[in-house]
Formats: sequence, structure tokens, C-alpha cells
Amino acid sequence: MKAKFTSPQSERRSHRPHLEWEKSEIISIDPEATLCEAAQLMKEYQIGDVLVMHDDGHGSLLGILTDRDIAMCIADGANPDRVRISRVMSRSPVTARAEDDVFTMISLMKRSGVTRLPILDRRGRFIGVATAKNMIEILTGALFDLTQIGETQHDNEWQKH
Repeated sequence: MKAKFTSPQSERRSHRPHLEWEKSEIISIDPEATLCEAAQLMKEYQIGDVLVMHDDGHGSLLGILTDRDIAMCIADGANPDRVRISRVMSRSPVTARAEDDVFTMISLMKRSGVTRLPILDRRGRFIGVATAKNMIEILTGALFDLTQIGETQHDNEWQKH
């Protein structure tokens, strides 16, 4: 899922930057799949984690499996072709709500020690993932916009004189 700022109208109301989530392909895997299958999926999509969901069409998030989870399991001597994701995944991962602002998500990431937050809608259904990279891109864009305001003001002042 890609994230972007919401409309200026909603930002004026809250004075804090929010994200809106654009629908895109959800990369998920069934809890009964193996670690090997999860690793292949991560490699195919070049991602560091995969959402664990039943293929029930309801977007029910069961957990999250990271590349680190797989590495730790293999380092402990497990066979990735035999270990089911349900045995290794993080259950009930830390999540954010779609209406949370960027700063709330950053604070949640910091408190929880995670770099990825599954985003749930008001009904508790999965709709996207906020990443630390998303936050950096959004804040960098906002800072760039702020520098443009300063440059425009400077240019306008010079034109007056």
C-alpha cells in the first residue's frame, strides 16, 4: 500500500499530517504455509516481512512474519520446509488505525521497537502497512515544502524593493 498526505482540508482540521491509503496488492500468506514458502514470497516481492492472514476475504490479520523471524528459527536448527508460519509468527502485532496521524504512528513505532505497522480500518480490517521509510519520505517532503515557502517569501520580499 502506498501512503500519501490527506487533503489540506482534513489537515487544517487536525493540524497534524495524516496518511490516506491507496489500494494496492496485499502480500499475505496463510498461517499453515511453511517458512520456506514465506521466504520465497519475500524474495519474489523484495520485502522483509509478510502479513499472516487467512484467505477468507475479510482481511483478518492474524500476525506478521519477518525475515528475522525466519533467520532466528533456522539458526536454532529448524528445517524451514517443515516449520509452519503459525509456530513462528508474531501474533497480534502492534497496529495503527487508518485515522492515526504520522506522529502517532512514529511514536507507536518507537515505543514498540518496530519499523512496520499494519494499518486497520474502523472495522479492524487490514488496509495497509506504514513503514519507517514511509514516515521518512512524508516528513522529508513536508520539510522540502516548508523550505519552498521560505524561498517564495524571500523572493516576494526582494520583488517589493
